[in-house]
Amino acid sequence: MKNILIVLSLGGITIGIIEFIMMGLLANIASDIKVSIPVAGYLMRFRIIAANYNFLFAFGFLSG
Repeated sequence: MKNILIVLSLGGITIGIIEFIMMGLLANIASDIKVSIPVAGYLMRFRIIAANYNFLFAFGFLSG
């Protein structure tokens, strides 16, 4: 059980760090994909939600 908690904690920290990096690069990402900054923010939010559900779904199968 302790190993699973360590892996989940590291995964959560990694996702958080990646999201802070993405927020810092949001204007560059928006200009690269030729959308406005709010639209790029919505796309980033969708990616965050999808990654979190995928992470929880995968560990639900692995732990049980």
